[in-house]
Amino acid sequence: MRVPRVYIVHQNDFIHMIWKCHNDSPLLRKKDVKDKILQLYLRYKTEHKIKIYSFNILDNHCHFLMQAPNAQVLGEFTRTVHSQVSKFINKTLNRNSQAIKDRYKSPPIRNLKYMARLIGYIWLNKYKSNRQSDPTRDKYCSLYQRLHKTYISKFLSPLSDLGIDHRADTSAKFLRKMIQCYLKDFEGPASNRSMIQKLTNNILVGTSDQIQACRKRLNEKKRKRILKPAPS
Repeated sequence: MRVPRVYIVHQNDFIHMIWKCHNDSPLLRKKDVKDKILQLYLRYKTEHKIKIYSFNILDNHCHFLMQAPNAQVLGEFTRTVHSQVSKFINKTLNRNSQAIKDRYKSPPIRNLKYMARLIGYIWLNKYKSNRQSDPTRDKYCSLYQRLHKTYISKFLSPLSDLGIDHRADTSAKFLRKMIQCYLKDFEGPASNRSMIQKLTNNILVGTSDQIQACRKRLNEKKRKRILKPAPS
């Protein structure tokens, strides 16, 4: 028996959205289709007050780390976007049948450890099954978009907004450590590994006031290091 989504997704929940193509067919393999998915998600997210933090679009399924006002808004957003994605897939591939599985998954994220592992899982999803792939060079992975500060990255909500714990400093340190532990399997170039570490070092979690206070302390420490006189 399926549980109604309204009982799964609560107000302003962070969610891990996963949806698959019908019969797990690789209907998303063409770049035009992947581009269309990104275009539609970024186009309608503001209208429905959806925040997107991370994504990875593969050939037969997608992963999105999102925040939705509630289950009803999430459903409206998904119906609007996925109906257009399905039409585009059928038109591009010259087919006339179901393209996306009826029900997508949207488990809520209410645990800091789960959040950290999920970010790494999404970034490395394709890499785990294909060691030749490089998420830092895959434009359909949010890690690439953030590292290279692309035009699409401007539409992604900052990772510092992941306010899921009241202990801003402790949570940020733990979250960075968890993500870096997950990313240690990535065998990309050393320059890319340093960029990943730099990206995760900028993650702060907590309420907006706590994040602001934490940022203020970090900036003060940075200012003191700059002003610190050189040893004679």
